[in-house]
Amino acid sequence: MILLNEILVSVIIPVYNVEKYLCRCLDSVCNQTHTKLEIILVDDCSPDACLAICDEYEKNDMRVKVIHHQNNQGLYAARNSGIDVSKGEWVCFVDSDDFVDSYFVEGLLEAAANSNCLTARCKWKHTYLDTIDVKQPEIEFKIFDWFEYAVFLDNTPGYELYSVCWGIYHKSLFENLRFPCFRHTEDAPVSTQILWLAREKKFAVTNQTLYYYYQSPSSIIRGRTRLNVLDRHQAFDWIFNFWSGKNEPEMLDIYFKVYFTALVIDYTNLCRDLVEEQERYSYLYALIKQNANKAQLLNLKVTSLPPAAQGIWETTRKSKDKYILYGFGERGHEILPWLIYFEVNLIEIWDQNAERYETAGNTDILLVKPHSGFTQKNDTVIMISVNDEKISAVIKRNLRNMGYCNFISCENIFGAIKYAKYKKFLPFLLPNYEKEGTI
Repeated sequence: MILLNEILVSVIIPVYNVEKYLCRCLDSVCNQTHTKLEIILVDDCSPDACLAICDEYEKNDMRVKVIHHQNNQGLYAARNSGIDVSKGEWVCFVDSDDFVDSYFVEGLLEAAANSNCLTARCKWKHTYLDTIDVKQPEIEFKIFDWFEYAVFLDNTPGYELYSVCWGIYHKSLFENLRFPCFRHTEDAPVSTQILWLAREKKFAVTNQTLYYYYQSPSSIIRGRTRLNVLDRHQAFDWIFNFWSGKNEPEMLDIYFKVYFTALVIDYTNLCRDLVEEQERYSYLYALIKQNANKAQLLNLKVTSLPPAAQGIWETTRKSKDKYILYGFGERGHEILPWLIYFEVNLIEIWDQNAERYETAGNTDILLVKPHSGFTQKNDTVIMISVNDEKISAVIKRNLRNMGYCNFISCENIFGAIKYAKYKKFLPFLLPNYEKEGTI
């Protein structure tokens, strides 16, 4: 019987320009139920108060070790520095603006070590709030071979194949493995190699949500997309070459789904946010066009539109109605910058947790709780950006009781925005492109 509480686990946390969130992250790691930890903070020459915060935690907790970079080298270098000095038998990675459940290390270690695996993964959640709000199910582990594991992670909500953050890894996997010097998606090639290096063993997955991937609401403002996303596509080129060399065409298809979706999202976001840099990213257009047929044959969601998408968009574009975005979760954050870009008459954002969000970005749009304050309710259209149909139905009923009668569902508003940006930037992805010619 393995005594898990005697196993040293190294938690590597790169730190750069996150003074507002760092204590939340470090508290969540220091308060783990698995206490035999080595907490390695790599200060990547942060210009804010992060260094002082790191030093304070090192002074008060003997498990904390701080490494100082002399200049900002990037996330990949910070993680590599952490690996180089780590002494734990197992390693995991936490980003300094994220936070984890108190059972994060213990749950992953139990899943991996007790199942004779070299790695294990948990579920993760994208969040814009600073609290843990998931009711955990009774813990269960699933065990897979390497390919079944990849298919499960790729097709099961709450899991992901590409990031290293929602996993734990036996240190032996990093004997000859380090993060490549990409400024974006640097962990996808590492996850790929771990999958291959550990293929002789089984792979474990826990059913609990133990990692919270945080994004500040203020980061949704226009101009948020940076050119470093172009490194993502270099990372995928490396991955495609890797799986081609291993003669694994099914793995190529798995990675292609994320690759093509990222191509479309990155290109359209860059077109929206960085018009002046178009020469730097215009090659993505050719890559999308080159791969569009394969994406359509694989029936990727990014290539499909709801039947009503065009009509809803044309009505929205021409309408003089007032629009309200209901729901400031993940879908709401995706939709908002496009509503602003296309100059939709958006007057408020509603969310039940409005007071818990930092901001709605650098906009003049109010972020408030739902209310019945509009007198001309027939001229007010509420875009419900909540994916869950049951929750959406309850929201719609409550709003109707407030006197509102015009709604657009999450699927339809998201589809309408997709139609609008494809029409402007990627017309060949529209279903009637050949028929309509120049859109």
